[in-house]
Amino acid sequence: MTTRRTLGSPLVVAQVALSLVLVVAAGLFVRTFTTLVNRDLGCNREHLLVVSVEAGTTGTEATDRAALFLRVAEAVAGVPGVERSAESALTPVSGIRWNDLFEFPDQPALSERDRIVNMNFVTPGWSAAYETPIVAGRDFGPGDRGGAPAVAIVNQAFVNGALAGWLPARRAARIDPAQVLREG
Repeated sequence: MTTRRTLGSPLVVAQVALSLVLVVAAGLFVRTFTTLVNRDLGCNREHLLVVSVEAGTTGTEATDRAALFLRVAEAVAGVPGVERSAESALTPVSGIRWNDLFEFPDQPALSERDRIVNMNFVTPGWSAAYETPIVAGRDFGPGDRGGAPAVAIVNQAFVNGALAGWLPARRAARIDPAQVLREG
């Protein structure tokens, strides 16, 4: 009986210790999940539906995809109960990133790390659809489509970080040497 008691005691201790570790891990998981669910994403998530359209699988030629997306947005806007409709190349908070180097030619050069920005191409009304406030400047408009000089909207984190509080409105900017965003 002492052999059994000697062998059983460490197993009970190990089981209790493992159970305690699992309970703590579960609690941390629940706390992290709750934090993520309640995190402010910079937009109003109430009554928001995000739909992904994989145009590459539709057989639509690359040159015709912009027109396809416009038709989809118009069709969605026509659905009863839909207040706003907009498009973006990347779904926000999807984990997919598209970044490039950004600079203002008339400003002191930043390090390459400080010049990396995440980008997304969006249609006019995107900020309104997500109820994301524009602090300064203006939203994209119908005149900001293909063929027009490029424009950009930057977030407050970019202004506070890379630009050290300097407002980029009405300034020329460069994403790469071949593309200069217009002043204004």
